[in-house]
Amino acid sequence: MMPRLRPSWHGQPVTGYAELKAPGGFLALNDDDNNWNGTPDKDDAPPVANEDDLVKLEFRLLPDSLPVDAGHPVSLEAVVGGGKIKIYHNSDKSGTSIGLPFAFISRQAMSEGIWVEGFASSSSLGDVELKMTYEYDGQDVGDDTVRLTVIDVDITEPDGSLDAGRNPGSSWETSPCYHFDFQGITSGEPGSYALTISGAICPASVFTYQWSLPASCGTLSSTTVPSPIHTEPTSPAEGILQLEAVYSGTPTGIVEKRKVKIYQDHLARDYANFGTGGSCVNNWKVTTFNVNPQPVMSNWNCHGSTRHAYNGTYDSSNQGQPWLSWDVKTVVVTEHDSSGNGSHPSLGTVGRGDVVGYFSPSGKPYNPPDIDDLASWTMQHSQTCTDSGDETYGANNEPKTYPGAPGQGQSWKWATSPAGDWGIHIWQPSMQGSYVPFIIVVFEKP
Repeated sequence: MMPRLRPSWHGQPVTGYAELKAPGGFLALNDDDNNWNGTPDKDDAPPVANEDDLVKLEFRLLPDSLPVDAGHPVSLEAVVGGGKIKIYHNSDKSGTSIGLPFAFISRQAMSEGIWVEGFASSSSLGDVELKMTYEYDGQDVGDDTVRLTVIDVDITEPDGSLDAGRNPGSSWETSPCYHFDFQGITSGEPGSYALTISGAICPASVFTYQWSLPASCGTLSSTTVPSPIHTEPTSPAEGILQLEAVYSGTPTGIVEKRKVKIYQDHLARDYANFGTGGSCVNNWKVTTFNVNPQPVMSNWNCHGSTRHAYNGTYDSSNQGQPWLSWDVKTVVVTEHDSSGNGSHPSLGTVGRGDVVGYFSPSGKPYNPPDIDDLASWTMQHSQTCTDSGDETYGANNEPKTYPGAPGQGQSWKWATSPAGDWGIHIWQPSMQGSYVPFIIVVFEKP
């Protein structure tokens, strides 16, 4: 007569007695944030919405005919390592937690099993031992044990994920290029960059690393080291980066995941991160991808955003910008009538990444414009062309209507607008020769 434990890890029963003893069962340290409130689930007040890290221990007393009641209880205790786990009646930690030792006084209570939470990581293999004892006529007549290991698998970078319900503020890179750490850029773009990847597994002396990443998202230099080197792909993609703990060459099923995305270019990433309609003036916040707390940014002007959309660097100057040395596709001059209605000749076809610059002639001849005299003009605005017709994108890119002018009535928003419109909506007769008419130059992305 021997009471037996039948553990089931995420629905997969461990049925062999030897498996119960060594290495035993594996469960994850419950340090993620399934309910997105900023508190690790192990430290959270129950119930925890979306909780998925507790594992179920089911019990069966053999032979089935043995009574289970107040006079014949089945008790469960932690022989060692009880502080590394917590026990609950339900998978979401709802209800009162179960203190050990605990006695099942009915077969129905036994059949419902218990849910085990990894509360503190193990320091060695199987350093949590649970013992079940059956009493018959006041005597312990049978016992069984199971060993558990609480594994802490952490992807330390990227800290965020494309599909996270809540991304930590630490997932935002606070220096150029400004982006979330789960975002990359294809290899063919200026200023391309790969993902920075690192992880940690505890107990370190017991388990080895196994990384995986879809081939469409790039390659890893090694999949069995703490910090593999990522090489970015040539095409945009998204997929799951995974780290799994491996024991003696066998996967444990204890994993951590991040969803990463490789963008076509810096422009696509910036559009995803900054959107349209939001402020770009001092102390504006990044609000996308459920980041909390939201990163606070300093003032961004048009030239800074245009440069960032090109190669990920930031410079707000109206001089020395990279597009000023690109090939020129089109040069036109805006026109206004006495009522301030504006127009401009066709800019021709614009392509993705082309930059439209708006220049005031600063008292220099402008009609016809002399492109060789560009250095003597003052660049008042710049914007980046998307691949949607004549659409452009950038900071402070919302055209203002008459009588707006640079420095007067600007909206300071992230915005899209048709190429050329920023110039035709600016008109102040008193400033002729200084601000208007504008010379519009389309620079071709190399």
